[in-house]
Amino acid sequence: MPGRKTLAGEPKNPEPTDMSTSANPVATNGTAARQSSTTTKGEASVDRRRLLGLLLSTAACLLADSAEARSFGSAAAAALRRRALARQAPKQPATKQPPDKPRDVVIQRSKHPEAAAHIDHAQRQGQPSVLHIDRGGAEGRRRASTGSVHRHTSPGPKFDRDEYPPAFTREGGPNANVRFIPRQDNRGAGSSMSHQTRDLKDGDKIRVIVAD
Repeated sequence: MPGRKTLAGEPKNPEPTDMSTSANPVATNGTAARQSSTTTKGEASVDRRRLLGLLLSTAACLLADSAEARSFGSAAAAALRRRALARQAPKQPATKQPPDKPRDVVIQRSKHPEAAAHIDHAQRQGQPSVLHIDRGGAEGRRRASTGSVHRHTSPGPKFDRDEYPPAFTREGGPNANVRFIPRQDNRGAGSSMSHQTRDLKDGDKIRVIVAD
């Protein structure tokens, strides 16, 4: 069949028109708009989650700081209360000895056997067990008690004259019981007595006890 004649000015091979794009521009724009809207909503959702996480983290930090502050405040308040009570409490000297109650001064046989045996013997001979501290006259009483017991009568060079009641008590002196005992034993017992009575004042009472 003879072909159709081409009119003057008409292109011989016209290019096909893309109907999917040019025929419905509204549909194309709508799809792009929907995609853009979906992307925006997703980004907004992520931003909200991040903001919520940030708010929760901030709230937790504030609560922790508040709890720590309350704890510190409570401890400080308690310390201030204790200090105030300590200032209000009447101050009494810790070394004060009740005048009607003697303090027990113990000499142990296991540590000072000769001094302990001498105390036992002297107390059985009538020497008192309850004594009064009087350090001021100790030297005079020691001379009075041991002066009649001469050193040349000592059983050996390492023996001391031990007196009971001891010279640092009011009851010591010329009527004290004196005997020679080993120097180490005598001075150990004297150091023990001094340590147990070092916080007492003149006039305070002690009771000398021998124990195992």
